[in-house]
Amino acid sequence: MQENIHIEKERPLLHKRNYLVTIILSLILFLFLISIGAIWFSQRESARRVLKEAKLVHLAVKMTALEYYGLNQSFYDPESSNGFEDGVVDELKKVTGCNGDIYLVDWDLESFSALHLLYIQDGFAVDYRLVGDEDIWNVYEFKHVIMH
Repeated sequence: MQENIHIEKERPLLHKRNYLVTIILSLILFLFLISIGAIWFSQRESARRVLKEAKLVHLAVKMTALEYYGLNQSFYDPESSNGFEDGVVDELKKVTGCNGDIYLVDWDLESFSALHLLYIQDGFAVDYRLVGDEDIWNVYEFKHVIMH
């Protein structure tokens, strides 16, 4: 009889402990999921910001190319490491306020437009291509996978 009374007294205590453990584990899971969502949202917003800057750079490339054309100066240099004549990238960065690396991979001399442009900043690369009449924008994120 005393054993039954002792067991009955422990049951509410055991239920309280299980309830407390369940609450704590649920809270930890909730915080983990919130942090994952915050990291995902932050990365997505960073990618959008870099895409916005790349589109601004693309527009500046068009305007600067027209300016150089009007001055009868060379704008595109396929032999240079970034595809531009000396000083053009600095002018683009000054006009746009963007600090990323700009690479003009391919330029159409007839239509005077960029066919392939890369913009790299903050671990993101924006790849612009003009295919036919369609603008194609892709954003890639660099991830450090192996440290050797």
